[in-house]
Amino acid sequence: MTWIKLQGVNRDQEKSFFLPGVVVRDMPEKVKIRFGMRETIVSPSFLPGFVKSQNNSFHNPLPVSCSRSVIDDLLIQDGLTYQMLLSGDTISIGPVIGFLLGEQHYCYHDSHLKELTDALQVYERVGGLFCAFRYFSIDWSTNYVYGLFFDWTGKAWKYGKLPLPSVVFRRGFHKNGEEFKRLTEQAGVKLFNSSRLDKWKMHTKLKSNQNFYRHLPDTARLTSPQILLSYLKKYCQVILKPVDLSRGRGVCVINEAGDESIELSGCNYYDINSQKSTRISKQSIKSFLQRYKLLERNYIVQPYLKLARINGCPFDIRIVMQKNAREKWVCTGIECRLAGPGQYLTNISLGGRALPIALAAELAFGPSISPVLFKKEVISIGSQFCGLMEEPGEHYAEFGIDLAVDTSRRFWFLEANVRPSFKGFQVMDYENYLHICATPIFYAVTAAGFGKNKASRRLE
Repeated sequence: MTWIKLQGVNRDQEKSFFLPGVVVRDMPEKVKIRFGMRETIVSPSFLPGFVKSQNNSFHNPLPVSCSRSVIDDLLIQDGLTYQMLLSGDTISIGPVIGFLLGEQHYCYHDSHLKELTDALQVYERVGGLFCAFRYFSIDWSTNYVYGLFFDWTGKAWKYGKLPLPSVVFRRGFHKNGEEFKRLTEQAGVKLFNSSRLDKWKMHTKLKSNQNFYRHLPDTARLTSPQILLSYLKKYCQVILKPVDLSRGRGVCVINEAGDESIELSGCNYYDINSQKSTRISKQSIKSFLQRYKLLERNYIVQPYLKLARINGCPFDIRIVMQKNAREKWVCTGIECRLAGPGQYLTNISLGGRALPIALAAELAFGPSISPVLFKKEVISIGSQFCGLMEEPGEHYAEFGIDLAVDTSRRFWFLEANVRPSFKGFQVMDYENYLHICATPIFYAVTAAGFGKNKASRRLE
């Protein structure tokens, strides 16, 4: 691998790419240049005045010249520093990494791009072109997109016509999976975080594994009032969850209140801060379900777990599992989310706060527990989950896994998100937050063929 900076020259009409003579001598008359999913054929030519450098680096890149038509054809952005790989009759320039954030325009506003901007603080270690784009901006006939690319010099995102990236990190799930198959099957893009399973599909998948089944709460689809009544009779306290929402939206806790009545908390589908309680008779359950359209909106019902508490407030555990530059699953962060006073949901967006796992274990269970073993078991469950999600046709590289621990120290799987939020880590440990943001960048670079463990020729 060699660090380069490209500049276009109009020496002649032929598409030329100027390299050191010792390299050109060993190459065929025509070679293919790849940049993302675009490519063109060029004639390698001698680079006059080349002086061998012993300290080629991001900050000391090799100046490489090529015909202006090559830059225009490949949609190479001037001013960026790239890696170059030589393999046989192919020159690869990159990496070219894309982010699909969603179809709404606001997804590409600076405030929504902050996490990616934070992640690209490691740009000097990888170089290349990083772009954010919408699915509908793809031109399938010529493999280009319109979107935003990260300008390292100005630390800003700029709009441009860009090559379709060779690796895409899917971070928006407003389109169905069938449409995204076109990226992998027709265009040949490596797409990771290929699909998102809702809570019910996730439960169905995981319960088939005997070892993981013990971590799953008893779960049923809410298809009738009778199912809700049967769970209330069995557990006295249950929780209703929409299968496809996050951040505590639409969650409702229901308690047996005696005298043939039940107490409801939450269930405001739109106001995620609403956790008001009300009491109704059991005979009114059907009208309650109809009023909030819970049967139509696809809910699940589970027992409300008796979570371990800190100062009377419940907490759960968020573990971040990511693939690293070696393409291995690793735990990059753990936070324990403590609910606010009087709250039953732990979401940071609802007023919860993040604690380090060792501190949370000590505060919840005292000196009788080993924080090291507690953390080790949490990571083991996260690793087991990631192994179960690896299957043909799917490609994942990041999960935010939510676990609960009850008063008897038993761990329960709550849910997993392929687009987790890192708000708690920002406050609790900012350096760890930056590491979490950057890990998918290194994985994507490796997937694009530019990882340090990839074999390639270097300019000598």
